[in-house]
Amino acid sequence: MWSQYRKVAIDSNCFIYLIEGSAFAQQLHDLFQHIEQGKLEAVTSTLTYTEVLTAPYKTKNSQLIEEYRTTLRHFPHLRFRSLDLPIADRSAQYRVQYGLKTPDAIQLATAVIEEVDVFITHDQDFRKVEFPVLLL
Repeated sequence: MWSQYRKVAIDSNCFIYLIEGSAFAQQLHDLFQHIEQGKLEAVTSTLTYTEVLTAPYKTKNSQLIEEYRTTLRHFPHLRFRSLDLPIADRSAQYRVQYGLKTPDAIQLATAVIEEVDVFITHDQDFRKVEFPVLLL
């Protein structure tokens, strides 16, 4: 399934489902295995780091905090794209055009500006965007 892509953008929920478990765990395991092996390049917004750590900080789950930190900081072939002015500008456009929440607009703008083949998410709000989206 993943061999048709060269570069993907990954939404925060994919990391949460991979690490904390979900019905999509096997599909995500396959995706991240391709990335780890260098068969696929991946990018995500630095916002992902904030989003995945919020719940563990809220529940004071230090083990989960460390698991996220270790996984995200050291995962091969995964790159974080910082929020810069072009992404901020495009995010504002997507908020207006698609009615996305700011974090979702930032993730989409990151994917578009990074020129990925597909944006991978479980967020149904992305069904309305005019960009290749793979909904889990």
